[in-house]
Amino acid sequence: MPSDESASEREDEENQGDSGQYDDDDDDNDQGNDSDEREQKPIRKRSKGKGRTGARRYIDDAAEEEDDDGGVKAYDDEDDEDDDELDDNDGKSKGAFIVDDDEEEERPRERIRISESEKKATRDDLELVRENLNLDAEIDHADVADDSDQDDEGGDDEPARKRIKRAQTSWKDQREYDERPGRSHSYDDDESDDSMGDFIEDDEPEELGAGVGKRRRKGPRSSVNDNELEKIDRAVDLFGDDEYDDEYDEESKAADEKEEGPSFEKLYEPHLIKEYFLSKEDDEIRKTDAPERLQIDLKKRGPTPTLEEVKDEAEWIVKQHAKDIKFIDWKYLEEFGDDMVEVPIPIEEQDDEQQQQVMKVTRSERARDLRARLVSKITNVICFFRGVEKEDIHHTASHFFEGIPKWWETSTEDVEQPAMPESIIFDIPFIAHYRKEYWKPELRAEDLWTIYDLDARYCFLKQRKEQLKLNLEAANDTASLNVLQKAFSMEELSDVKAFMELRNSEAEEEQVEQKGFKRPVKYSRYRVCKKAGITKILERFVLNPVKLAENLAGYKVHTPPDPAEGPVEFLIDYVEDAREYGLQDVNALLSAIRFSAAKEIAADPVIRRYVREEFFLRSATVTCSETKQGEDSGETIHHEFRNYRQVPDRDIGDEDFLTIMKCRSEKYLNVEIRMDPRSHDRLLDELIRCYKSDEQNSCSEEWNDLRVGILKEALETNLYPTMERMLVEVRQRKAKDRVGKQMQMELENQLRVPPYVYRSVDGTPETPKNIMALCYAEPSEIVVINQQGEVVSYKSINLSVPFSGNHINAAFKDNEAHQLMSFLDEQRPDVIVIGSGGGLKCRTLKAQFERLVSACESEGILHRTIDVLLSEQSVAYKYSHSPRSMQEFPRYPPTRLMAVSLARKLQDPLRELSGLCIGLSEDILSLNLHQLQGMLDKHERVKFTQRAFINVVNDVGVDINLAADKQIIFGNTLQFVAGLGPRKAQELLRIISQYGCVQYRNALLEDRNVRTVFKEVTFYNASAFMKITKNTSMWMDDLEVGQYKDHEENQAKWNEQGGGPLETTRIHPESYRFARKMISDALEEEDDWNLLVRALHPDKELHRQISEALWEQDLESYGKIIYQSTGERKTETLQDIRTEILNPFHDSRKLEQLDDGLLPWELDKRSEFNLLTGESDRVKPDGSKVSTLKDKVVHVRVAKLVRPHSRSEDPDAPPLPPYKIICKLENGLIGVLDEMNFGDTDADKRTLQSKVKENDILSCMIVDVKYEEFSVDLTARESLIRKVEKVMKKEVKGKKAGQIRTRLIDHPSFSNVPRMKARRLLEEREAGEFIIRPSSQGLDTLSVTRKVCDAPIGDDGAIMPVYQEVQIKMFEQPSPYELGKRLQIENRSFENLDELIIGYIEVLGSHEAKMIEHAKFCNGEAAVVAAPQPSLVYSLRP
Repeated sequence: MPSDESASEREDEENQGDSGQYDDDDDDNDQGNDSDEREQKPIRKRSKGKGRTGARRYIDDAAEEEDDDGGVKAYDDEDDEDDDELDDNDGKSKGAFIVDDDEEEERPRERIRISESEKKATRDDLELVRENLNLDAEIDHADVADDSDQDDEGGDDEPARKRIKRAQTSWKDQREYDERPGRSHSYDDDESDDSMGDFIEDDEPEELGAGVGKRRRKGPRSSVNDNELEKIDRAVDLFGDDEYDDEYDEESKAADEKEEGPSFEKLYEPHLIKEYFLSKEDDEIRKTDAPERLQIDLKKRGPTPTLEEVKDEAEWIVKQHAKDIKFIDWKYLEEFGDDMVEVPIPIEEQDDEQQQQVMKVTRSERARDLRARLVSKITNVICFFRGVEKEDIHHTASHFFEGIPKWWETSTEDVEQPAMPESIIFDIPFIAHYRKEYWKPELRAEDLWTIYDLDARYCFLKQRKEQLKLNLEAANDTASLNVLQKAFSMEELSDVKAFMELRNSEAEEEQVEQKGFKRPVKYSRYRVCKKAGITKILERFVLNPVKLAENLAGYKVHTPPDPAEGPVEFLIDYVEDAREYGLQDVNALLSAIRFSAAKEIAADPVIRRYVREEFFLRSATVTCSETKQGEDSGETIHHEFRNYRQVPDRDIGDEDFLTIMKCRSEKYLNVEIRMDPRSHDRLLDELIRCYKSDEQNSCSEEWNDLRVGILKEALETNLYPTMERMLVEVRQRKAKDRVGKQMQMELENQLRVPPYVYRSVDGTPETPKNIMALCYAEPSEIVVINQQGEVVSYKSINLSVPFSGNHINAAFKDNEAHQLMSFLDEQRPDVIVIGSGGGLKCRTLKAQFERLVSACESEGILHRTIDVLLSEQSVAYKYSHSPRSMQEFPRYPPTRLMAVSLARKLQDPLRELSGLCIGLSEDILSLNLHQLQGMLDKHERVKFTQRAFINVVNDVGVDINLAADKQIIFGNTLQFVAGLGPRKAQELLRIISQYGCVQYRNALLEDRNVRTVFKEVTFYNASAFMKITKNTSMWMDDLEVGQYKDHEENQAKWNEQGGGPLETTRIHPESYRFARKMISDALEEEDDWNLLVRALHPDKELHRQISEALWEQDLESYGKIIYQSTGERKTETLQDIRTEILNPFHDSRKLEQLDDGLLPWELDKRSEFNLLTGESDRVKPDGSKVSTLKDKVVHVRVAKLVRPHSRSEDPDAPPLPPYKIICKLENGLIGVLDEMNFGDTDADKRTLQSKVKENDILSCMIVDVKYEEFSVDLTARESLIRKVEKVMKKEVKGKKAGQIRTRLIDHPSFSNVPRMKARRLLEEREAGEFIIRPSSQGLDTLSVTRKVCDAPIGDDGAIMPVYQEVQIKMFEQPSPYELGKRLQIENRSFENLDELIIGYIEVLGSHEAKMIEHAKFCNGEAAVVAAPQPSLVYSLRP
């Protein structure tokens, strides 16, 4: 350990750098913008002994100093006051803690000799002090024992940031210095700057870890391997450089005193290595020349298959899943007959010049031809993404290199032709865009992803089948092997497994000795029956399952024999032998016989398949009944299904079935899946016919009754439960796939919303120069961004927004309007977007801004009426709490960050939403895309959401230069480009941003740095989706896209291996020659670079000429010529080339009006209502939508009584009874209660009219929702309310049964939801978030459901959220349904919810966060935590 002063000084510097001790004025005067840079760096690995960070925490709270006796003493508070008064010049004095690095190096170090007993005391005392000060309790005893040897060298007490800096500079620079010619490698003892360096010698030196050593004589350092240095460099680029520049020396562990560099894993925390993809596995993925996502997926699918295996897989897909996928014309697969039909001939195979030829075939021939074509196209697709060579689709290594630009031929460096890649794998987006000829027209683009998923299922099935085969071969079970060969589905594999387990039940009897003990033997009932000889008895009077299956397959060919005596008399002779196995009498023996025979029948694969496919799947029914928990839950999700009685399974949609299973898992419904009784009777009759005896004797009827009992037990006890489980698994899998695809579709619709444009005076769409966004809060934040998404101005302002139904005439106060008009005059935004966080107030706020915009236009501040839009802000909320926002705007408050995201989302939704997918972030899962998305596990949701991004990003393309130049804003979409992923994209952007920009696509192959992650296969997949533009600060002004600078001739030249101006299109480099040919033929000029420039950047007249010429070209004939000469199918590609020439890199997100005439960013009244109220729609079975508010029981406050006009002239006359009551709901909506809904009877109506008064609380039910008026129609009829609410009053041990009643509380943190729904809402949120909700303990009680953390369960990586429930007692309530004026929680009182949140809930969360971050906190199960180690007790109370 270093001397006392240096330890304090170093620790002072560390804590000042991490805890933000200095205020802004000191930063501005002394360090400039260093504080901003520090705030932008992510947290590094904490060194041992380093204290936790805190707001303005001074170092002397944790500084330690050894006294003369070897003990530990802390500095006094008086030293703090003296130290605060010191200047920089006084830093050298004894009491100073802030010392410059140079001054610290010049100061002589005092050496202290410490005895072994003192060392032990120091270690014990230091550990106690660190525990009490909440420091890292893990002590490096080597540092304590060898404190006099540490001097100014870095040890484990040194911060990780110092080690990173030295790892980056010291070892690398030293290696380069050591490798210079003539450099001597001898040690020099005189280099030491401390004569006392070897004063203390260790009696028992300890071996230290790599990168952390003891002091030794200085000499040459051994070189660190290049891979570690490369990862360290990459990490420093990610995390930022270090401001510490102390020299770092190490002690060698090896006997020859050779020094190793630092292990990269020891420099960074594991979660940082995982988050930033810095592990060895990530390096391997980066460097492997294959699509990144496919690398990860294909590793789980086994080795690359052969072409024959791929064809078998394609056959399996068509046979097993054609009905589920519903390929184009899939219905023709099962149409057979001899009548003639017409089918088209592929264009490339037509002989004459007709556009399309047809031929006549029979229906059976059409079915066979369609099956063959489907198998062929699916085989092509699988070969593309599995890397299987196939000659007829030109998917071979030789054809691949023909399409690669020969960049090595024109390279200025001496490079060789690159080696042949191990496998040529194409990503799904590449296949969808550039291999259309090989999957169209039989397949659709979405079918490619389905085939990709089915390939994974087939590989899993194949692996399971191989494993079963090995087990059966080991057991020499030839019968099961024969059955296994015919299994082609998971259900059939389950049949084989059940058959195998029954046949090999003897294996359960084996005894295995472990460490001298015998493991208990497990005897199944079937095994006991078999040992008792039941199998031999069965042979006397029943058919075995094989013969029964043969009878079921056709005519009855086997008949069981009937013994001459009845079953009871027949079995008496076997009772004596069976008693040894627990079968004491004939009845027990009969039961064992029925059990064994039923077990054998139920395990036979042929019978199981017959029952499943011929009867159960065709006639299964579903019956649902509501549970007591469902009645008391207050949920309505299960109401639609609670009256299901024997509903055919085939009539229940996938989503409804998944909802039923969800309700069953939450114990809202009891669900029974049974075969239809009539079908059951038919099946039983068929089995009896094939199983009974046809003999006629006195005992035949008794024996047949026994056989019927066997069949019933086989069906009801064995087969039906198994079939039910299989049916549920299959239906759930299909339903989850359907829900996932709908999630993908919904997200794609959001991503395909085009960037906002406004209509200019002449009606043409214009891109806005400035976008203004407002996030309503106290205060509200306004942000203006430019066309690049950069913030140009912001403003904080307190706005008074009335909570009034008359929102149309609402206006700002004079001072607010003046400030806003001045801001609009300065910034001149083209559109204003308002976040929906303020609820119904945002509706009023929108109307206020519309009036303000109108006033600004009339006063000449604005030259036109700009749009005022509302926007959902869940994405903005995630951005405001993300590391990305902290890195970009470290000093912005969350509300302002949300405004930034709102503006950027309107500017480009795809770009902003892709920011939710950075690295391992799962923020995208927080989007509500489907009401059943919670039924999918996290992996499935990530898969479908990422596919939505992949599809849209590859349709739109990525500006690679802009993404590299402004990575935070534009770089997040690159990871979804075909062939790339987060690892390759991150590294590619880093390299491009360091070395300049991309001038043409071939440059990505020519650059040796880029080739580390972007070689030929990756280039082939990704290049065409990258748009090359000049949108970068690194572009050379005198170059065009596709040119390079020839420095010898000092002029710009076109890259001969590239496409020149074609680099600005989506045309793939392999098709540049076709595009040039088409342009040359269209303009009837010789092909050269100038012609391409004119064609791709034409004036209006030339564009018309090219367009007419290209559309006159016969591309189908051209495609046939190419096919006949080269064998390549290019008709679809040629049509895409024509589109790109006429409109290069057009944005596929079309600006189209919706069905209701609105633009994509405009909301209809229904959507606006749901956005501002937080409600949603549920889909009824007929497909119509209904609001979740409908049929909901609410408590409303009477706002106004509408009475008829009195005709009496007497002023003292009593008022007439009201005929309408205007109410106000908790969320601010207006409710209307008409006279006809005052009650069930006239007496009830008169009672309400006579007693109701303003500010009363009424219980009503919503009968209709009026979206345009933002109001609801109510009813107070008790019969309807009781029918919906079903509140049952009963006493349980003197206490009323708990019922959750809705409350009239308006607060952002309060929701009228039950406990389980609150937990579901918090499941995907961050730890520490909470929901205040009604309590079942009474109307004077509320509950707080708070998420504490996510705890791991088991060894499979599963995560279970941990929640805490706290009760709030309310006093002085204005009414039973309103919030009390005094709130009490655990003997602490608060005046309102805001005070309670700040004073209790947030403090509690802060304490827990500190506890979780502590070194001794173990986030695991009790078995993991229960280890013999010192424990600390932490209070969770504020």
